[in-house]
Amino acid sequence: WIPDRDTFILEDIRWDGRGKYVDSICPTCRVEPANYRCEECEGGQLLCQECMVESHRLNSLHRVKFWNGTFFEKKSLKSLGLRIQLGHRVGEYCINPKPAFADGFVVVHINGIHDVALDFCDCETAQITITQLLRHRWFPATV
Repeated sequence: WIPDRDTFILEDIRWDGRGKYVDSICPTCRVEPANYRCEECEGGQLLCQECMVESHRLNSLHRVKFWNGTFFEKKSLKSLGLRIQLGHRVGEYCINPKPAFADGFVVVHINGIHDVALDFCDCETAQITITQLLRHRWFPATV
């Protein structure tokens, strides 16, 4: 690896900036500025806020960063507007969502601690909140 160490270092430094994604427009919607990068998604593609949220409905615990013009800073998907709806299929909306207490819910995951915007289903046929969490494969530390 010694002959390739400069390549490793240059690529690591490249990821501190925008890399090859210097276009300022989101490649998905082709309208909004592309300033968000996911640390977990492959390729390092930059997207706009709305497209980043939409692309993470199935990956709500990924770590996102925002290009502030100088460097990438951490942002939560919650701060971008992602809400996680339990008790329904992903992408389906509940007619009677019930936000988690104080609209704050913390998930401890292998990639970090996440403050998420979580809505429980409060429809007529809704399961209890613990069951909704378990069916989402989230195991509550407290009940």
